[in-house]
Amino acid sequence: MTQPAPVSFDEMFGQTPGIVDYSYPFGDASTILPVPEVTDTLGETAKKYTALAEAMGPTEEMQYKAWRDGAAIAQPDWETARKDVPTGNKALARAKRRKVAINRIFSRDDLTEENVMWLHTERKYIIPLITAVEKVVSAERDLVGGQTELSEMELAEVQTLRRITSVAMGNLQRVYERRNILARKIHSAREVFQAREHAIKSKMTGYKRRQDPINEYRAGRGLPRIGAEFDYGTATTGGRVTRSTLLAGSGITGGARPSKRLRQDDDAGPSQ
Repeated sequence: MTQPAPVSFDEMFGQTPGIVDYSYPFGDASTILPVPEVTDTLGETAKKYTALAEAMGPTEEMQYKAWRDGAAIAQPDWETARKDVPTGNKALARAKRRKVAINRIFSRDDLTEENVMWLHTERKYIIPLITAVEKVVSAERDLVGGQTELSEMELAEVQTLRRITSVAMGNLQRVYERRNILARKIHSAREVFQAREHAIKSKMTGYKRRQDPINEYRAGRGLPRIGAEFDYGTATTGGRVTRSTLLAGSGITGGARPSKRLRQDDDAGPSQ
């Protein structure tokens, strides 16, 4: 079976009489990439392209698909295909955007705003395609942050490096947080020990009282202070034990190490 000859873009959308066969397969669509963003998930990509397709009008979408699928477009002599560009700011800005679009459509990089204006007047039927490609280019720039210096792969690498750094710093921050929690517990316990130390030392002549944050905290909440009141002469090691000095035998003061002897209670009977 003989395959029909390819139908050009100009035959499909130009001022050609008769009915055009739109069912002709134009070839591999992968030669023109859709809006690329390697960091998107499939779901995000589908959502963005669906939104982009919905933003196109029916004619824009039809022409865009035909061009994307390989419909050939006749190229004029670009040296003579020129028209003056309007001087208004909005018109000039639109012409600059569409210059990017026509360079992509015709696979060139040297077309100018004057070429855009020529197409607008001499090939009006191609305007929907220019508008559609302009939207695609705009969507691409939005996806890569509006910049044009980096490729999609370079931008993806930058974003990946930033994510790696962010994750690493987040992990480090969690370590710092855990460390700070432990440090606060240690400092809190230290304040209790120091309060006890200062309370004992306050009995020494000439000792200068230190600040006591933990006791100030406890006083503010109606709790008893941590003080020096404690009976070191008693202990609970089975029976009641009477002790003399705690420093005897330690080398700090003279005297032998004190012996421990059971203290007889007044009401206790004689030992058996």
